Amino acid sequence: KFMPTCFYTNQIRKKVGLLFGSSDTEPGGEAPDFYASVRLNLSPGERIEEDGVVVGGKFNFLVSKNKTFPAWRTGEFYMRNDGVTPPYISNEWTLMDLAVRSGVIDKNGSWYSYLGAKLGQGAMPVLKVIQEFPVEKKNEMLSLCMQALYPTINLTFKFREGENATVPVGEQGFC
Repeated sequence: KFMPTCFYTNQIRKKVGLLFGSSDTEPGGEAPDFYASVRLNLSPGERIEEDGVVVGGKFNFLVSKNKTFPAWRTGEFYMRNDGVTPPYISNEWTLMDLAVRSGVIDKNGSWYSYLGAKLGQGAMPVLKVIQEFPVEKKNEMLSLCMQALYPTINLTFKFREGENATVPVGEQGFC
């Protein structure tokens, strides 16, 4: 059902004494770059703190190579690490960020409101409220976001019951 995936991670360091060109270099040489089908350049964004402890963060990525689709696309996602489960991509945090950017959730100062009802004050309490939403309400919020951001495209992303913290990849186009 799923194709095997191999990830190769490489640390980028800076060259010393370079006058022109890119100062980035990889200690493993250039061979992984040539054989890769897709290359993502990840960079950390803002950190998510809860009670003074870092529990996750926002990561920005740039598709620097893609053999099947156009490259140089950017995106972002939120990773969470609650200490109990392995680190995961937080769908609810990404949904909250998407809803704020699309105007579905109104942010006035530190207060968040959805369809006229106040959700709470601060991002972490609002995230917990969104996590408690039933799947139908999350899907409704997601469809409102997609209609606001992409009115001419019909996207069919949906949350599934019982899969709150992972991003399953399948033929149906679910997220």
